[in-house]
Amino acid sequence: KVVASGWNLPEALSFTGFVPHKPFFVYNDSLFVYKGYSGEILSVSDGNPVLQIRHGWDFGEYTFDVDAVPVGKDWRYYHELFMNGSSDCALGFIQNVETASYYISQFRYKNKDMYLFYDKQTQISQVFSTFKEGFSPRFNYVHNNSLFFVWYPEHSEKAIHPMVLDEENMKRYYELTEESNMFFVKLHLKK
Repeated sequence: KVVASGWNLPEALSFTGFVPHKPFFVYNDSLFVYKGYSGEILSVSDGNPVLQIRHGWDFGEYTFDVDAVPVGKDWRYYHELFMNGSSDCALGFIQNVETASYYISQFRYKNKDMYLFYDKQTQISQVFSTFKEGFSPRFNYVHNNSLFFVWYPEHSEKAIHPMVLDEENMKRYYELTEESNMFFVKLHLKK
């Protein structure tokens, strides 16, 4: 039974990356869903069947306007728009999460993976493509102020910079080969 509707995504976009693979996350025992084309966060409440806007991102002239997307194009047009970031807008939000200190988003802009960290205390946003340590992982999970991800050894240089590792883990890092198992990384966010 459908009790409410509030997602204005044109049907043609529903089979592209504009709809995230896993659009839900939980924070403080509350369920949230985000829009892959805008990063807008909606709260889902058991007691209220209406999706409530929790927050969203304003990139000014670089904010994606779903209403400006032409209707009736072939699916490949929409796939190209999403995958290659052929517009100059922030879109393709693949991850949105919340911790006690931050709102964190991963998205695409001009065909690059980008990160947005919003510090709740200072209310300052930072947008960047690479962490200061020189890597740009796609995190799989967030807990407290730590990002967790699994990575393939053949791309280890994109996942973690060896200079941030202790001696034991640095040794493991340099022993990785293409035949090594995937590895698990925990990245703790410092203030």
